[in-house]
This record gives sequence, C-alpha cells and structure tokens, in this order.
Amino acid sequence: MIRIPAWYGAAGRIAGLLLRGAGSERTGPWPSALSDSVWIHCASLGEAKGVLALLRLLPGDLAITLTSATSAGKSRLAESGFEAFLLPCDDRRTVAEFLASRRVRKALFLEAEAWPVVLETLDRSGIPFAFAAFRTSPRSMRRWKLFRTAFPGWTDSVDTVWTDRPESVEAARMLGFPRVRPGASLKWAGVGFAEAFGAGPHAAMSLHLVDLPSLHHLSRTRRDRGWIWFPRRPWQAPLFRVWARLCGLRPVASPSPESGEVYVSPRFGEVLRLVPGCKSAWVSPGHDTQEPFHLGVPEVTTGRPLRTVAAPKVPSEASAVPGADSLAEEIVAWLLAP
Repeated sequence: MIRIPAWYGAAGRIAGLLLRGAGSERTGPWPSALSDSVWIHCASLGEAKGVLALLRLLPGDLAITLTSATSAGKSRLAESGFEAFLLPCDDRRTVAEFLASRRVRKALFLEAEAWPVVLETLDRSGIPFAFAAFRTSPRSMRRWKLFRTAFPGWTDSVDTVWTDRPESVEAARMLGFPRVRPGASLKWAGVGFAEAFGAGPHAAMSLHLVDLPSLHHLSRTRRDRGWIWFPRRPWQAPLFRVWARLCGLRPVASPSPESGEVYVSPRFGEVLRLVPGCKSAWVSPGHDTQEPFHLGVPEVTTGRPLRTVAAPKVPSEASAVPGADSLAEEIVAWLLAP
C-alpha cells in the first residue's frame, strides 16, 4: 500500500480546508450516483480524447463518473453527455466523500495522473484501479522514479498498467507494477488518418521551455520556413515570442506565417485547426508523434539532432490505427468485469 508522508497529509488537509472555505467545486458536494459507477480521470484536453474514445465503446446504461484536472478538460468531457467534474482535492476527507457520492467501483487514470491520497483511499476501500497510456518517455520515467521515492509502495496496489507504447513494458515493470500490458495512445482508437497534402507552414508541437534550444536549432537549419509554434502552456506564449526574435524569426499575429515568420499559438485548441496541411511538424520528445500524421502532415521529426518519425503503416482495408482499437476494447473489458 502507498505510504503517505506526514507532510503531504498535512498539506492536503490544509488545502482541503482552504478550498472548502472558498467554495471550490474540488471539495464537492457531488450529485449522488444512482448506481455503482466507473471513474475515468484525465489531466486536460489532450488526454480527454482518449476518454472519449473509451466512452464510444462503453454501454449506454453504464454509470460513469468523469473528472479532469482542468476546467478546459472538464468542459470537453461534459460534451460527451456524461457527468464531468474537476478532480477532487487530494485530501482524505474530500476523496472519501467523492468516492462515496459517486459510488465508484473501479477507477482508470490516463497517461500521467497519479494522486497519492486518491490511490491510497481507493486501495483502502478495495476499489481496483488501473492506468492507461501510462507515459514512459525518459522525462516521464525520471518523474515516476522520484514519485516512487516520495510515495513508497504506490505501485503495489495498481491492478493493471497499459503503457503508452508497446516497447515500454519492461521499463514500466521496473517501477514495480505487478501487471503491465503493452499499450498505445487511446486518443486514436477509431480515428483514421487524414490525407496528407502539406501546403502550409511548418509546425513545432507540444513545446516546453526546455525545448527552446531545439527551436533555435530548427530556425537556424531551416531559415526559409514559416512556423507555427504550439506551447504546452498558453501563458508561456510571450516567452516563446521573445525567443523567436532571438532566433531571427519575426512573430506575427496571423496563423499563416511566411518565410522567416512565426505564429505562436496563444491558446489551447488550435492544433486541430492549424496543423492540417502543414508541410512538416517537429514534436517535443516524449509527446505524441502520431498526431501530426492523423492531421495530414506528411513529414514528422522529433529530438535534437532531428530524428525522422516513420509514417504509420495502415492496411488499405482499415482506416483506424492498428492496435489502438484492440487496446481500447481490452481496457473496456477490464472496466466492465465484476
């Protein structure tokens, strides 16, 4: 069982009291579920795509509780027609009330969401929980190891982990999970590939501040290109615009940059609108390199030095991603099992 350090438990109690005093929806109250429900949680908008793919396969009469760590993710989940909430505050009182109100009987967490008190309370209550599309990039694995050090025993009670890529099974096992299955990104289950035509500018996607040197490298080696940059955090857009000037690029307000110009996206949700038709896309290491192919980008690279990502091979008689559909079905079977 996960061991919660005293400092974290105390911080959770203080946070819970403050949020209750402020009337935060992260402390409830929540409407009572009419029957036992399965709880599916994701971080935000990107991970919500995987949740929506699972919902398409779940029976319509199943009681489902959806949560997200952000308001944008919650709004996206609510569009499915199911009840969606913000993730409850990670303190024992709040989590226990949430599980009781929603009558949670199983829980599934997508990608990189692990909350110590949530996991401890689920385990103490005998509620099975699992992780899907569990992130295993080098950066994520370093963070998981630090998490394991801070919260010993957290892997012991996890029922199943589905990795974010088939080759990462052994890496996940090394963290101590009792059962690890090969997986993939759920967001592409049942989703085909757009026809590639590549007539627009070039994209750089899923950008963190740590990627600033890579962007400098890209701008120096490909000076004849117009760029669209997509920061992972919208508030960082001004920083990226300053960096663009230092890289010799001219920031512009139009999402149709010409040679030597860059449009830095200031908000979430523009990827689906602007990436289709881009000539190429550079993806920050550890993030989804399949997304540009799905949106119609013919050339995808990652890393520094640049590494070309092989285009997915899709059988002519199938439009869905090989493996993603069967993975979603396997996870749905786990959710529905007694």
